[in-house]
Amino acid sequence: MSHAAITFNQQLQEKKAADWDILFCTDMLNLAEFIGLADKKIQSLPRVIYFHENQLTYPSQNSDHRDLRYAYINFTSALAADEVWFNSNWHKEDFLQALEYWLMRMPDNRPRQAINTIEKKSRIHHPGIDSDCFESNRKKTGECLTILWAARWEHDKNPECFFNALTRLKQNNINFKLNVIGSTSKKIPDIFITAEKDFIDQINIWGYADSRQDYIKALQVSDVIVSTANHEFFGIAVMEAVATGCIPVLPDRLAYPETMADFKYSDFDFFYDGSEQQLADRLISLTEKIKHKNWLEAAQSTGRKIAEQYLWERRSQQMDIDLESVTRLP
Repeated sequence: MSHAAITFNQQLQEKKAADWDILFCTDMLNLAEFIGLADKKIQSLPRVIYFHENQLTYPSQNSDHRDLRYAYINFTSALAADEVWFNSNWHKEDFLQALEYWLMRMPDNRPRQAINTIEKKSRIHHPGIDSDCFESNRKKTGECLTILWAARWEHDKNPECFFNALTRLKQNNINFKLNVIGSTSKKIPDIFITAEKDFIDQINIWGYADSRQDYIKALQVSDVIVSTANHEFFGIAVMEAVATGCIPVLPDRLAYPETMADFKYSDFDFFYDGSEQQLADRLISLTEKIKHKNWLEAAQSTGRKIAEQYLWERRSQQMDIDLESVTRLP
């Protein structure tokens, strides 16, 4: 975020002149700085910025040390764009509310009207998922519930809640199997090291999936995808798992009530209040429910219908339409 504006302008200077139609970037670019450094031909292009995350509400283990320079880059970039796209409505509202609080902390000249300016030119464009999630038949996982974790092994995904809930299952003599996948950072939270020992008898798959094929296979051999996230601006891994036929068990927060609305307002109550106790209760009830073929097929059908809305072939078409409309802005 610090050097991208300079780097990209240098790269553009090395390329042959092109008839650009639009400037499309993500929130990782300082758009205002980039425009200031660009030549006049690029400066005159219509501009769209896509917020897949933001630096105001992205979780930090120590919020007192958050570098607000990057939040300011997000702010000025949104102002410099003709349209601001967010990957969920929840993300948009989360960002704008945090922006208002942040601007109020300024000692003077608080540009609060800028929040309305950004909101008026905002659109929601959910990202897509690939069709390979739908292509293969699910594998029969066995008699007991197979539970999937598919998220980064980091603090903002709240792994403590997940493994504490599983401990409650063991204490209640619930038989289950466990697939834990996801990318890791240099320092893995201690809870994963402990959990690998505590659940050694339940683990089927543990660690990063080296290939897309291995990743899809892990989804296909799981019954339930669990999220305990404190941070999720959309939730692609959950959507991909649901596309394969996994039953989602999700906290009633973040973007999940938006993206999984058809589950929330149906007979399939897969949301929980965020506590490890209710998560454990949901999982215990599912150990019986998945044994009923009609119930399971109905739940999986609902999930696939939800996921089909997010296929890239659909999402990209709508994005193309809206990009073309931006090129016709006065």
